[in-house]
Amino acid sequence: MPLSQVAIEAVRAAAVHSPARAQLLLDILRTAPQAVKRKPDRYGPLGFLLLGKAPLPVEQRRLCERFADEWLRGEFGVGELADALEATLLEITKRPQERRRHRGGWRTLAGRPHGPDALIRPSDR
Repeated sequence: MPLSQVAIEAVRAAAVHSPARAQLLLDILRTAPQAVKRKPDRYGPLGFLLLGKAPLPVEQRRLCERFADEWLRGEFGVGELADALEATLLEITKRPQERRRHRGGWRTLAGRPHGPDALIRPSDR
């Protein structure tokens, strides 16, 4: 289901406030959508864009709170959020996304199993 107008406005406000973090969130949404969880917090995934930044104006914070409510209720999915964020970044930066950027998923690094004489190995806890 597509984002509501309120959610789109919240995405835009947060992305304008922090375009670099908006790009990082888009990268996560495109390459590791399973990492984006629906959990109750004030701004939902947009909180990532606002973390450590000067606060948004009150009316924009309210938009982000309404966005979080819609997100928590499952009114739109990760793909729809990524599409809205990508459209917003295109509008802000006037540059399309480089498709190679989102081509693969997250990768894990795994080596050989740790032997009993390894200096560094997982704890037993």
